[in-house]
Amino acid sequence: MKTSPRFRSPAWQIFLLLFGYLALQVLLRAVIAGSVELDESEQLVMTQEWRWGYGVQPPLYTWLQIIFFNVFGLNVFALALLKNLCLGGTFVFTYRTVKELAGDVRAALVAMTSLVLLPQIIWESQRDQTQSVLATMCAAAALYLFLRQARNRSWLTAALFGLVALLGCLSKYNYAVFLAALLLTAASLKEYRPALVNRRMLLALAVFVGLGWPHIRWMLTNSEAVLARANEVHEHAANLGLEYVDSLGSMVTAFIAFSGIAAAVFAAVFFRAAPVNEISPAVRGLRQFIDRLMIMGVLVCLALVLVSQAHFKDRWMQPLLFVTPLWLTFRYYRRLEARRVKALLWLNAVVAGVAFVVLNATPPWAVATGQYRYLYSDYANLAAQLKAHGFEHGVVVAINRRVGGNLRFTFQDSTILAPECPRFAAAKAAPWVVVWSAVNDSEIAPPPILTNMVWNLRGTDLSAAQPVLAAVPYEHAPTQTKRFAFLYLPAPPVN
Repeated sequence: MKTSPRFRSPAWQIFLLLFGYLALQVLLRAVIAGSVELDESEQLVMTQEWRWGYGVQPPLYTWLQIIFFNVFGLNVFALALLKNLCLGGTFVFTYRTVKELAGDVRAALVAMTSLVLLPQIIWESQRDQTQSVLATMCAAAALYLFLRQARNRSWLTAALFGLVALLGCLSKYNYAVFLAALLLTAASLKEYRPALVNRRMLLALAVFVGLGWPHIRWMLTNSEAVLARANEVHEHAANLGLEYVDSLGSMVTAFIAFSGIAAAVFAAVFFRAAPVNEISPAVRGLRQFIDRLMIMGVLVCLALVLVSQAHFKDRWMQPLLFVTPLWLTFRYYRRLEARRVKALLWLNAVVAGVAFVVLNATPPWAVATGQYRYLYSDYANLAAQLKAHGFEHGVVVAINRRVGGNLRFTFQDSTILAPECPRFAAAKAAPWVVVWSAVNDSEIAPPPILTNMVWNLRGTDLSAAQPVLAAVPYEHAPTQTKRFAFLYLPAPPVN
């Protein structure tokens, strides 16, 4: 049986390797880890209920995660599968943007595979991120759809652009930085302005506002919860007295941390290469748009610095700076000589392979070196100790989302509460268990944040209660333990 010529093409081979890589990440993650980090544990807490919003986080990723939990079960596999599908979508839309709009497969492969040079894509997205991964895919899709709309003037494409713009905002609020930069870019370029100012864009706006109105209304009535984290950051900066300098410094640091490696690699591979490619009108137009998009992104971020003294982290820049490989590809387009392109593709494969090995080799490495802080606690063991003291189901009040989310794997029919997460309805008549870390002897008593929370929600005073100490082993290192403490509060007697 002969293989189809399509599957023998370099592009198809790279796509097969890419999706094989992502599939293997999903499978190994499900096998190796029984516990999760901060962002994923937050999803385990928030997916207890359908809502129009979840405090400082928009709802879309949580809605999708609820669906995946319902289909695949409440487990690490469902978490990893959703995340890697979003990552795969970012790669696909990046490829389609360059191939379809510039008509160059080689440049498309360079831009797509060079996404692995962004630490937030190849490392942090696999390790823990959730909403940022979906927002990045929506940004890649929005860029593709807008540029396609600029070329084809399609009502369907315009409607899809409005939908994807909405989905991005429902994924992560900082997606608005990318969307603003995109629209400003189109408005600033004569050849793209007609694609922005026409009846089709009115349809896109109608889709955005019409379908997004329930969440917009929720935001207007819950503005304090939505802005809670931003207000905390602003207050912290104001106390320093150097908010503008600090904010600007954080922005520059975030740009360098996100894009620095990719910029250095492209310079090393292509800077001294002789020009070999002619720039076609299609390539010139796309390069101009991406150049302006990067400039507008910087200007929008500077505006945030001036208006709100926003403090930037590199992961917040992901929905905007994922375009770095596209920008670098077109900056060096004339120097994309075949031999050097092949070298870059191999280098990208090596980077992906190293990240894969390091991510999945962390447990044995931590055990071999005694760096147990890199291991998860065995929360199934902690859950077993809670059960041994009488708690089967009811309400779990955890010190943070990591503890609460990981305990939900075992107590799936219980309500999980954590101070940093939205509140969910908790039955006062049910058994409760209050859990916190007690690494030091000074942490044995329940923390005030939990005692206040239990008093306000259940009316139970914990000041005289005697906590139970639990030595919990680490996953992959059962001889090493971390100490937790808990209080079991049985259901109150029925009057």
